[in-house]
Amino acid sequence: GAASRLGAPPMPLQGVWTADSGGLPPWKGDYHNDLNTQTTYMAYLTSGRFEEGRCFLEFLWKLLPQFRWFAKKFYKAPGAAVPGVMTIGGKPMGGWSMYSLSPTNAGWLGHLFYEHWRYTMDREFLETRAFPWCREIAGCLLSLLKPDEKGILKLPLSSSPEIHDNSLRAWLTPNSNYDHDNMQALFLETAEMARALGKREEAEKWRKAARDLGPRAVDPVTKELLICPGEGLKGSHRHFSHSMSIHPFGLLNVDGSPEDRRIIDATIAHYEKLGTRAWVGYSFSWMSCLRARVGRAEDALRYLDIFVHAFILRNGFHVNGDQMRAGFSAFRYRPFTLEGNFLAARALHEMLLQSWGGVIRIFPAVPWKWHRASFDRLAAEGGFKVSARRENNATVWFRVEASRDGMVRIRDNFGGRKPKWSLPGVKREGRDFVVFLQKGTSLEADLPLPREMAPPPPDAYLEFHLPRKDPGRKKKGRK
Repeated sequence: GAASRLGAPPMPLQGVWTADSGGLPPWKGDYHNDLNTQTTYMAYLTSGRFEEGRCFLEFLWKLLPQFRWFAKKFYKAPGAAVPGVMTIGGKPMGGWSMYSLSPTNAGWLGHLFYEHWRYTMDREFLETRAFPWCREIAGCLLSLLKPDEKGILKLPLSSSPEIHDNSLRAWLTPNSNYDHDNMQALFLETAEMARALGKREEAEKWRKAARDLGPRAVDPVTKELLICPGEGLKGSHRHFSHSMSIHPFGLLNVDGSPEDRRIIDATIAHYEKLGTRAWVGYSFSWMSCLRARVGRAEDALRYLDIFVHAFILRNGFHVNGDQMRAGFSAFRYRPFTLEGNFLAARALHEMLLQSWGGVIRIFPAVPWKWHRASFDRLAAEGGFKVSARRENNATVWFRVEASRDGMVRIRDNFGGRKPKWSLPGVKREGRDFVVFLQKGTSLEADLPLPREMAPPPPDAYLEFHLPRKDPGRKKKGRK
C-alpha cells in the first residue's frame, strides 16, 4: 500500500526501502522478471487490493512500445519481449544471459494480466489490457518456436532460473519445463481470453500452439518433474522453476488425472529428499504456497513457520539468508528483497481460500492446529467475495457475494455435513454445489458444528523447532 499506487512506479526488488550503504543496492535494485516482480504482485488478488496490483500491470502496459522494440532488435521477432532484468524504462540491464534475456519470463507476467481479469471479470480490462498485452508476448514466443522432427515446437535455446548459475551448463535441452510451462500457460490463457471476446479462430490458434508444445519433461520411472528432457534436479535449489506447472500455473493439479497426481506427489517427495540447504528465504514461502495448493496443509504451515522464524528481521523485512543459523539454509547473508513477504501472504491466502479452475474451495488447506479460523470478504475468481468461519476444525458458516451475474461452484469439502442454504436453487453436480447468483446478491450457508474435534493427523505440525542436525553452529551457542 505504501509503494504501489496507480500512476507511480511499481515496486522493484526492495521497493522504496533500498538500503545501499553508499553504493549500489543488491542486484542494483532493478526489476527482476524471472521471479521477483511476479511473486511480489501475486498476493493482492485474494486480498482484493486490485488498484495496487494494477499499478504493476499499467506499468507493463505503458512499456509495451519498448518491449516491441526489444523483440525486433534483439530477437528479430514480431510482437513484444520483456527483458528478464530491466530498468524502470523497460531496457535490458544485463546479467546472467540465460535468465536475464530469456523471452519466456514474459509468459509469467502475462499470467498476472490473466489472473487480474479472472478475479475482477473487468470486461474493459480484458479488451484493452490483458488480451492485447498477452497476444503480443505470445506472438513473439510463437515466432521463436520451430517444430522438431516429431512436430513438437522447440525454442532454439532453453534455460531454467537459476539452474547451474552462470555457466555453460545453464543452457539446457529445449524445452526446459520452465520454458514449456510459461509458454503453455500463456497460450492457454490467451486462448481463453480470445474466446471470451468472441475471437474463436484466434482462440483455436493459441490452443493449438499450447498442444504443439508437447508434454513437459517427466522422469519415466520416478514420475518426478525434470528440469528439461533428460536432466533431473540433482541437488537442493532455491528456485522451483521446473515445477511451475504445479504452482503458480496449476497446469498440474489435484483435480487432474491419476497420472497428474502421481507426478505432483513424486515431485514433492523429491524436494523432500534433496532438502533445503540451497534454499533462500523466498523458497520457503513459495513452497508453502505449493503445498497449500495441493492440499498439504501441515507442510504449508511448517514452511511458512520456518520462513517467519528464520528469514524475517525484527522490522518485518525478508532477508534471503537463515538469520538463526539453524541449518535451514546454507545461506546466511542479509540481502533484503520483497517477494518473500508477498509469497508468505499468498501462502496464507492459499490455505484459507482457493478458486482456480472455476471452483471456490473454502479452507482447502488449513492445518489441524488452527481449530478456529475465519476470514472476511476475500476475493475469488469470477468476481466473488467470500467470508467464512471455522470451529472445531470444520467449516460452520460461509457467505458468497456476487459483484456480477455468474454461476458459482463451491467444492464440498465439508465432511458429509449438509449446508443449510439461504437461497433456493442450489444443486449438486459431482463434488460441487452449483447456483446462479445475480449481481448484488449473497448466498449464505450454515453447517452443523461437529460434536467432537477430529484427532490430529499423523503429520500434524504443532510447533516450530530447530533441526536436529545443525553442523553450522557451535554446541556452545545452541539452546
